Amino acid sequence: MELPFVPIRRPRPRMQAALALGLLVTLARPGTAAEAVTSPRSPFETTPEARARVDRGECVSFVAEERVLGRPRMVLLAYQRVRTSRDRIARAMIDPAAYLSVLPRTLDARVARRQGDTSWIGLVQGNSFIELRYVMRVEPDQTRSLYRFWVDATYPHDLDDAWGFLRLEPLAGSRGLHEDAVGDYLVSYGLVFDLGGGILQTMFSQRILAVLRTIPERLRRYVEAQPAR
Repeated sequence: MELPFVPIRRPRPRMQAALALGLLVTLARPGTAAEAVTSPRSPFETTPEARARVDRGECVSFVAEERVLGRPRMVLLAYQRVRTSRDRIARAMIDPAAYLSVLPRTLDARVARRQGDTSWIGLVQGNSFIELRYVMRVEPDQTRSLYRFWVDATYPHDLDDAWGFLRLEPLAGSRGLHEDAVGDYLVSYGLVFDLGGGILQTMFSQRILAVLRTIPERLRRYVEAQPAR
């Protein structure tokens, strides 16, 4: 299995995978040409062990605190084999209940706006110590196999910035299935977010990185449990 991702020049061997990841996910920001997010090639070398783990159904993830666009950001890249359908993923991406289940520390989620295939999901995340409120714009491509999302700065937002993508690719035996047919898919998930630096990032960055690793497995459990329509 070749693990797909956003194309960029191949990093030098001494470049850490996490740094490559930080550079890559910037390409999923709004305004990037669609073809820049749909290449079937990985930008850095994945090991045979990593590919074998994904084949077995394990999640392979990379998390790091990296400087992206000149600022320290939390970065996640994950690959996860999921037994699902395109329709289930499409519903999850616009369903507030999915965000409550999949995103850790989510206290509230609701639809702020819908226009065509694009949705704006209002989120409240945090705990008894702090709450972050913002609106995430979620935009699918025409095939509903790629979703890009980002904080919409036209709404009030406590999170300085965040953006990412979810990509759904059918594996062997599942290609050509109707959108509501269940099959085996490789889900690629990328996320970058900016806490704004300061004491919040200093105190909680390592905890946040640990929590980020749980998102792909939470997503897998959620969509696999959804009933067919």
